[in-house]
Amino acid sequence: MNRLLLIALLLLIAVFTTACSEDKSSAGLAENEMVPASGYAPVSGVPVSGNHIYSRPAACDFRHSKTKVRYVDAKLHKVMGKCNSSSNRYAGWAERPEKPAVIIKWLKSYCKRKYKSTATIIDVDERQCHSGSGAYNVAAVGYVNKYKDVLRAFKSRRDTELSKSAWGKEHYCKTGRKKGRTYPGLSAKTCGSSSPCRNCTGSSEGGGTPTSGGYQFLNKHNAYALSGRTVRWKAKTIQVSGAKGAWRTAVNRWQAGIGIKFKYVKKKPAKGKGIQIVGYANIGKDFCGKASGWWWDDGEIGECKVRVNSKHDNMPCGTVARTITHEVGHCIGVFKHIKGPGLMDKTGSINTITTPVRNMLKLLYSLPPGTNIKSKLKGSSTALQRTKESKYDPDGRQRIYFEFGILKGGITKVIRSD
Repeated sequence: MNRLLLIALLLLIAVFTTACSEDKSSAGLAENEMVPASGYAPVSGVPVSGNHIYSRPAACDFRHSKTKVRYVDAKLHKVMGKCNSSSNRYAGWAERPEKPAVIIKWLKSYCKRKYKSTATIIDVDERQCHSGSGAYNVAAVGYVNKYKDVLRAFKSRRDTELSKSAWGKEHYCKTGRKKGRTYPGLSAKTCGSSSPCRNCTGSSEGGGTPTSGGYQFLNKHNAYALSGRTVRWKAKTIQVSGAKGAWRTAVNRWQAGIGIKFKYVKKKPAKGKGIQIVGYANIGKDFCGKASGWWWDDGEIGECKVRVNSKHDNMPCGTVARTITHEVGHCIGVFKHIKGPGLMDKTGSINTITTPVRNMLKLLYSLPPGTNIKSKLKGSSTALQRTKESKYDPDGRQRIYFEFGILKGGITKVIRSD
């Protein structure tokens, strides 16, 4: 992004009111209508442009100048929006007893009256600020925000993949109910169904036994590349070089619930041992990141390198950390983009490693490299099972090269060596 434009955007003032800061002084207000009062501004270092590939709106992290509470942590109900005028005025409300539909009307009325413009809705009750795995549950979000100790626990959690709503539901069912914690919409019935499956193999529905659906997903996104046989690293402990700080955190997101571990090393891993995070490189003007390498034709991955576009910060790619997470996903076995939304779809539309992807990788790493899964697939009794294994050689050392990259609209390449 142009540096001057970024500076100008960062100077914009975002405003929204809480239940204790109502302002009814403006002329033309409808009965019971609230107007936003100044006090919220972009958090330092967060671009206000928002909505990048991989990114949630930056307005989610706007912080109140007095209370220092981020919008995303404020209690429900709440709405954040922007007036579509030359001033790009942000406005929002939080901790309101009214229903979101009413608050949305306030926002539209405010923009029309104050700036003679329409309004863009950025967030309603954290639905658009939602990130991480698990279905959205507004009651679980409200539960987390209601109790300060629960919110602190959420912020300090180790399992950063779970969204606030998924984490909140799990916390309520395991801990909150026993302590007498309450929130409208949460009850014993809420806990009747399990939280997002992080310890199961096969389908996204859960359960401990791989299903045909799980094998179908594995074949579609991995085994198809080797004539219906699995392709993975030989060891479940995978070496990684070149990752520190936020980049290492980005890599570690893949450890939860899959059965693999990463061991960080200073030098480039030997063949068959692990992943090299090369870092910034000239990979073409349209690519955010690339993962490239090769596997042997017995199903063992031999090498994978992750590169990030040297102009990444000036491209609509979101954070570098999320790009790295996406590319590492390819390195460990996701060879074809999923149907979105999810971190492993062709544009990485949201920052979520979806349950089917995590389950697929757990199933993959429960099987030896080169495992024939065609008999597990639907239609395996017909032509599918008789497919010639033109690429697989149990004793072979021939390399099959691959390259995956996030392009505008998404692209995946799998290239066979001669």
